Amino acid sequence: MNRVCKNNLDMICLNAIAADLSQIGFSKNSKAYTYMCHAIFFAMQDCNNLYSISAKVFTKVAQFYNTKPANIEKTCRHALDTVYFDGNICRVNDVLGIKYLKQYEKPHLTTFISLLAEKHVIKLNKLILSRQKKRKLFKSTLKTKEVLNPFKMILIKKPSFNNSLNL
Repeated sequence: MNRVCKNNLDMICLNAIAADLSQIGFSKNSKAYTYMCHAIFFAMQDCNNLYSISAKVFTKVAQFYNTKPANIEKTCRHALDTVYFDGNICRVNDVLGIKYLKQYEKPHLTTFISLLAEKHVIKLNKLILSRQKKRKLFKSTLKTKEVLNPFKMILIKKPSFNNSLNL
């Protein structure tokens, strides 16, 4: 997973995606788990791909793992079927943020990936906004408060007192 990350935010996103997938019920040891993590991450990077996931996102994941896009799609679809039919639907609804799924009613694989990608894009945007607010607050405190730089310290001469007493 680390080869995809370009900065700290990417690593945070991949960890959040992995946590959601493991909370839904995907096995951490399966290939489908890593394929789904990267598919959701690549869908997040280019939001135009949310409508053409099978054409663009699965090909990116296939290039990343040196395999065919059909193999990736088949593996992910099988894992999604296993999770839905063996797992807890209430937990899946909570993670996806939707409340209309019923027993044995699952979305298509591309719909599942796009739902998780949209959820994590919103989380990422909130994280970026909060970091920008912290930076603005930090810069405004730097402007208002006097910061002492040890390399630019000005030596202040103490005033000399007159030792002679005038009587």
